[in-house]
Amino acid sequence: SNGLAQHFYLSAGLVVASDLLLPGHTPAPPHAVPDRVIAQGPVPDRIDGAHGGGPTWQYNDQQIVLEIPTVARFLISTGTTIHYAPDPTATPTDIAAFAGGGVLGILLHQRGMVVLHASAIALGGRAILFTGASGAGKSTLAAALGERGYCQFADDHCTLSVDPAGCPWIASDGAAPRLWADTIRMLALGAQQGAALRPSIEKFHLTAPLAPRPPLPFGALYILAEDRPPHRAGIAQLSLPDTAKYLFAEAYRPELAIALDQQVAYFRASAAIAQAGRHVYTLTRPRRFDALPMVIDWLEAHWRDIALAGPP
Repeated sequence: SNGLAQHFYLSAGLVVASDLLLPGHTPAPPHAVPDRVIAQGPVPDRIDGAHGGGPTWQYNDQQIVLEIPTVARFLISTGTTIHYAPDPTATPTDIAAFAGGGVLGILLHQRGMVVLHASAIALGGRAILFTGASGAGKSTLAAALGERGYCQFADDHCTLSVDPAGCPWIASDGAAPRLWADTIRMLALGAQQGAALRPSIEKFHLTAPLAPRPPLPFGALYILAEDRPPHRAGIAQLSLPDTAKYLFAEAYRPELAIALDQQVAYFRASAAIAQAGRHVYTLTRPRRFDALPMVIDWLEAHWRDIALAGPP
């Protein structure tokens, strides 16, 4: 990157100016004024007044330094800028995979936002979120719902905000679905397979056209789990205390949310969800690919039960 070529994207309701091409991200409208910037620049080995961190990251009140081995070192400052210093072996695509994903998620934390590691679809004018551990099948389920006719809303992370009236809103990461090669094959999505997320891995962007996605009111959130004993298949509603606990556990980089002392923000978000008459559920289901149609049938029945049903 020469730091000059600028690309503009929408993510989490903000405009991002980047000197890296970010494949699969929603283009910003013409003449949009950027809220945050991604650019190659100096990244210190250590930051002044560091409060803590871990083997690959450290933070203070204004800055976070993160190292992704063999890719880049990132300096995330004041919720507005991401500077990166590339590893000599990394390609721009390698760096973009992190800068446009996890590092942006960290910047949103720095802005004090509630950031959830979730895929989402739109249903009846509301956002339906799917979260769970890495590899839990969030993107696969959202893509399967897309094939059933539902509009995919977010791929990797969502931000949750509460308006002055107390209504919780969800903003999209603005990213197209990113799926492993075997999932693309099983969902028969080969015609939509785009560029690889990184040259060295078999995960690909889908080429579905992206349009700006305005925030949607919160509809429901499902925490994915596998139906291994003692867990039984089905959908169960969480209590408010459990909602607060699980919502925080599903934060994007929860160790960072703890470091930045954001537990109260997540508890308030949980209370706003309950106050709005919406809920968080566990969705415990078989992980077999041939069970996906049945799981979607469960969800559609549940949406009818909780008055969220609408046309795909």
